[in-house]
Amino acid sequence: MASCTQNMNAKSEMLTEKRDVCEEALKLCSQLKSYGVHPVSRMKAAGFQYTGDNDTARCNICGIEVSEWTREMNPFFIHLERSPNCSFVRSVELKNRSSLSSEENTTKRRKMETDNNQYNQQKKLIESNTFQQVRQRTFSHWLHQKTPAKEQMIHAGFFCTNVCDRVICMYCNLICQQWEKDIDDPIEVHKILSPKCPYVLSLSIQEEASSVAIGNGISTDNNNNQTTCTPITTNNQSLPITDENLLSRLVAARLDLPISQQLLNQNFKLSIIKRCWEDQLRLKHDDFVTDCDLHTACVILQKQIQYINGDKNNIIVPSIKMKSIRNNEQSST
Repeated sequence: MASCTQNMNAKSEMLTEKRDVCEEALKLCSQLKSYGVHPVSRMKAAGFQYTGDNDTARCNICGIEVSEWTREMNPFFIHLERSPNCSFVRSVELKNRSSLSSEENTTKRRKMETDNNQYNQQKKLIESNTFQQVRQRTFSHWLHQKTPAKEQMIHAGFFCTNVCDRVICMYCNLICQQWEKDIDDPIEVHKILSPKCPYVLSLSIQEEASSVAIGNGISTDNNNNQTTCTPITTNNQSLPITDENLLSRLVAARLDLPISQQLLNQNFKLSIIKRCWEDQLRLKHDDFVTDCDLHTACVILQKQIQYINGDKNNIIVPSIKMKSIRNNEQSST
């Protein structure tokens, strides 16, 4: 009888151990499945982060969640298709080109191309016409006489921040101010200080291959993906601000507009949206032309807060930085 009881206890322990092993295996499989078919780096480049719930990925800016990914699904175009108003999608639109076949690789791409050229062939930054116009409008009141012309800033890929002569690149987050007119070349500054910036790389592609990579929409063969913006209509055409009380009333009215509510739903803080309306009305005495303009202003302000982080040393003074680089180059030769 005792022997029978011992055998039963042994079998029970064995079953418990097997069950624990199976549970661990199932847990491990579940964790492995949660990463999905696309690498974390590719998902991040498209604005997504895996949530840990199977292969579900989420954009923290617009809140969209996508699951059941397949290898045929391009993360960025899925993001663009399902959430076209997302600030990430509107800020950076990338066109992923399919890689050449292995046969073409052996005949056309041997050892003649560098890793950088291969990267450029596969991924180019495409700035839509709409977004390019929005970027140009950020410089509508660029009145600084002792700085490079606004046309130079625009061509170099910068956005005006409405803070003195401070500009920012939305693609690499380079922030510069205190420009000197006859010393600083915006394009040179951008290229040297941020050589891997998608905008800078696209400029290089244009120069080397005469390829129009900027300003022709998301893709030349699919015009349906062109970003569209909605005009912001208000009762006033010109808004001379005579006092802060009037400004407060005008801003309060605009915070009730649908576009402001949409930005709140996209996780922009009320303080960000309010500040953008205040700056627009106080400095330019006019409403934003479209919802894209307001959206871009919010992204610009949010990026400044994030990347300056209260430390002015994170803002580049081009003449000082470029002089330091040249001095280091001379001392090393």
